Amino acid sequence: MSTRRYWLYLVVLLFLAGVVTVWKAPFVARDASAGQPTASSQEKKFYMVTGEFKGRYQGKKLEAYRWDPGMIVVHQGDRVHLMIRGVSGKEHPFSIEGYNVRGNVRQGHMTHVSFTANKPGTFQLICHTHPTAETNGPMIGYIVVLPR
Repeated sequence: MSTRRYWLYLVVLLFLAGVVTVWKAPFVARDASAGQPTASSQEKKFYMVTGEFKGRYQGKKLEAYRWDPGMIVVHQGDRVHLMIRGVSGKEHPFSIEGYNVRGNVRQGHMTHVSFTANKPGTFQLICHTHPTAETNGPMIGYIVVLPR
């Protein structure tokens, strides 16, 4: 198999992984506080899911791990509530870099974490089971905090 064909199949697998995740969890990427005024700090709620997809192509194991949505955007000072449902994968222990936030998402359960986005920047939501390519990752989401 050519390298080009291998990468094409991998891209298709990742695309399908995203489609399956949305199909399995109809509330993906819904910001429950959308449409409210942005003049001051807000309560922001986000529903997320875990996605873990495995397959084989010509004897090679292909895996993809992801948070959906893969990125959320809030403003500095917002109180952020993440409700993360474990759709696939036994468990995903995680932390949010730059914030003292840790949790563990287990399949079939909802995990709730909250924090105040008190510093602007881009922060990684990282699964400690799949942090690198050597562990079939990375499984990283991003929290973008915009300055007020």
